[in-house]
Amino acid sequence: MTAKTLITSRKAIVHAYGKKYEINNNSPDFKHVVELLNQNKTRAAIGVINKQSKNIQQAEAKIVGNTVEFRGKKLHPVFAEAYVLNKKYGLSVEALDKFFANLNKNPNPISVDAFCNFLTACKMPITDRGTFLAYKKINEHYRDCHTNTFDNRPGCTNKMPREEVDSKQSNTCSTGFHVCNYNYLSEFTGRYNMVVEINPMDVVAVPPDYALSKMRVCEYTVLCTLDKFKDIVKSNYQDVLGNHPCFNTSQLEGHDLSI
Repeated sequence: MTAKTLITSRKAIVHAYGKKYEINNNSPDFKHVVELLNQNKTRAAIGVINKQSKNIQQAEAKIVGNTVEFRGKKLHPVFAEAYVLNKKYGLSVEALDKFFANLNKNPNPISVDAFCNFLTACKMPITDRGTFLAYKKINEHYRDCHTNTFDNRPGCTNKMPREEVDSKQSNTCSTGFHVCNYNYLSEFTGRYNMVVEINPMDVVAVPPDYALSKMRVCEYTVLCTLDKFKDIVKSNYQDVLGNHPCFNTSQLEGHDLSI
C-alpha cells in the first residue's frame, strides 16, 4: 500500500486506498494517530480515525430546524448555537453528547434553565469532557475567601451536599460555592483568579443580578491560575475564555498546572 500523509500541529491527513482520512487536533485521539503515522503504522492510524468518525456519526445530539434535540427532547436554543460552533471549531459533537447527558442529570429544571441563561450571557466554553469552564477568586492561601477552609490549589475538587446550596435563584448572595465569568471577578475580594471546571449537573442557582454573570454550584475542580491558563493557551484564546464556544482539555496536557 502506498500512502501519503500530511501532519501539522492542527491536523493529520492520510491518503490511502483511494480515500482521504483526516483527524484534527481537537480530537482526543489526535496524538495517538500522529504517533502511529510517525511509526509508519498507517493501517492502525486509519482504524483509529475511522472509529472516531463512527462515534461522531452516532452522536445523539441533532439539529432539528432551529433547535437541538437530545434523545428526542428539544433543548434550550443556546445549544443550537453551541452545536454549530463546536463543529466549526473542530470539537467533536460527541463532546456535546457528554455535556447534554450531564445536563440531563441535573435534578432541578429551574437550575437547568438558569444555567442556559448563564451560558447565553457569559459565553463560557463547553469542554470535550462534557463540562464547562468558569472562574473563582481565592485568597492568598489558595483557600476560599469566605471561610478560608476549602483548598483551591490546582487539581483540588471541592464539593458539598446539593441540599446545602441555596437553590432560590432570587437570592443573590447565599450558601454554596460561587463561580463567575471574567467580568465579575473584580466584584469579589481575594488574591488569585482560578480557572475551574464544573459539571452542568452540579449547577444549583444563577442569581439574576449582575447580568447573570455568577452562579452557585455544589461541586467544582480547580484547573490552574488564570495567569497560567493565559500562558498555556496564548494566541489561540486571546480573550482567554470569553467568547469561545468550546475548549479541548488536551491543550493542558503536559503542562505544569501547579502554583
